[in-house]
Amino acid sequence: VPEHRTGPILAMAGSSALPSGSHAAAASTGGMGSIDANKEMGLISAKVKALEESHESRLKRKELATEKLLALQKRFAEKDKELSHCKGVYAAACLQLDEKKQRRDTLRAEVEKSSSGFNDLMSVALAQSRKAAHCVRELSYKQNAAELAEQRGYSCSRHSPRPDAPLLPSARRPQRPNNGAHG
Repeated sequence: VPEHRTGPILAMAGSSALPSGSHAAAASTGGMGSIDANKEMGLISAKVKALEESHESRLKRKELATEKLLALQKRFAEKDKELSHCKGVYAAACLQLDEKKQRRDTLRAEVEKSSSGFNDLMSVALAQSRKAAHCVRELSYKQNAAELAEQRGYSCSRHSPRPDAPLLPSARRPQRPNNGAHG
């Protein structure tokens, strides 16, 4: 134990540990006082020793606590640095996410617009296809009817004018010769 630590403690212990008047009592009793004085000195030295041990224990605990505090402060600084790095990464990720969401919304709007345009185009194409198919059927029918009428020499259609084609004899009844006698 260093001397500078025990010096003030012994001085304090010596002055406050003895009750007032104990020196006078020890001097008046003679030999008995020396035994009491030795006993008191032993008690005082035990108290001083306990105080020194307590002081040393507190100093060690203080040093350990200081070392622990420094280690924790260092760890805190490292964690704070990690936290600031994570915040930076998080901010960048949020920025990218917002940009991607905006891009997604833009693309979604373009897809919806294109789909709507495509659906309109398909409906127009379907209508034109149906109209063209109807026109083809009608034209084909008229063409075939005209060819058949030409082959037959007459038309069966009620709406078409009859050409001045000679009448063909009917297949159901035989034609009688017109002699002019029946009249």
